[in-house]
Amino acid sequence: MLQLKNPALYGLVLASSLLLTGCSDSDSDTTTGSDNSLPQGVRVASVDTTHNLPVYFDLSTGQTTSADGDWQVAYQRYVGFWTSEQTKACIAHSYPNLFNDNGEAIRTEFDRLNANDTLNDFLAIDINNTDICNPEHDKINTLIPTTGWYSGYRGPGTSPNIHDDGTNGWIIQSADGNQYARIRFSSFIPMQMQLTLEVEHWNGSTFNSPIQSPAITFLNGPVYWDLESNSLAHENDDWELKFSRGQGFEWQIQINGGASGTGNTGVVGSDGTNPQGVGALVSNSVWEVTDPTNTAQVYRFFADSKEGAFSSPGDYGAFQYAVGGNNHLMFPTFTTYLIEKNGVYHKLQVISNYGEDGNSPSGHLVYRFSEAVSQQ
Repeated sequence: MLQLKNPALYGLVLASSLLLTGCSDSDSDTTTGSDNSLPQGVRVASVDTTHNLPVYFDLSTGQTTSADGDWQVAYQRYVGFWTSEQTKACIAHSYPNLFNDNGEAIRTEFDRLNANDTLNDFLAIDINNTDICNPEHDKINTLIPTTGWYSGYRGPGTSPNIHDDGTNGWIIQSADGNQYARIRFSSFIPMQMQLTLEVEHWNGSTFNSPIQSPAITFLNGPVYWDLESNSLAHENDDWELKFSRGQGFEWQIQINGGASGTGNTGVVGSDGTNPQGVGALVSNSVWEVTDPTNTAQVYRFFADSKEGAFSSPGDYGAFQYAVGGNNHLMFPTFTTYLIEKNGVYHKLQVISNYGEDGNSPSGHLVYRFSEAVSQQ
């Protein structure tokens, strides 16, 4: 899952986008094939993800659906794959020779694989063999860290020192994709799980003078913050940031985009150590950005992703980017994933990023999948 922490990768992302971006002419994200040569029960579906928004896929119907619909697997360009909260997944079969001992992709091994030659391995997965793998839920991978922007906290009775440097700063794109604000943490009381933000709204030409947010207290449950109004919001309303507590003193910050929400919220900024941090930030720090809409300063805002079965074996799980170098292509790993939801099992392979003919623009995924009987 691509999160650019190295500014040298900016050029790769830019070149990749210019080379591979396409658009959809269809009202649907899915075209299900009816290839009579496929074994009984095996289906193929072409899924259009070129609009760079999450696309949710229901393996039972072979169709895309909405975020609040019935789905198992989602994909978004520049984010990757993830599964729904009710879904578990694991790797049932992969090709270990695709990578050397240092984890580097081997072009000749990738070139050996194709949809036809990997079909038998897909079919050979016996769902009744409980030794295949153990499906598990995804874990959220958030982009705004909960540490690194403060120091000196030693437990009850002490106050953290909130940093006033490049380790404490992010630019947020709103859920509708049209507004921006630069934020930093201005206070934090760990024992109360309470914090405030310093907010600089973008007015279309400059960042406004900083203002304080309301106190955000999430000790007893999740709290949502709305960028445009700089106010607390309900989960069903427009919001950009979600603050929630885990076990003990664990907590997380999610954005309303990617795997964490249905909006278009994205973020660039510090990861606690690197002022460029997450996202595709071209400027040396968010504090040097004068125009968040200028791709020479902020090339791309990134959204939250998930870590789980679809996080491997490739850097995009089912895909590996730029195998062998000197290209900006997405190579399928032809991994077979075992997916379970409510006792119903499916097998899934992602066999192309360029359509069934291999000549479509990047983001035209092809899924090969079949239902399997329950292991119960």
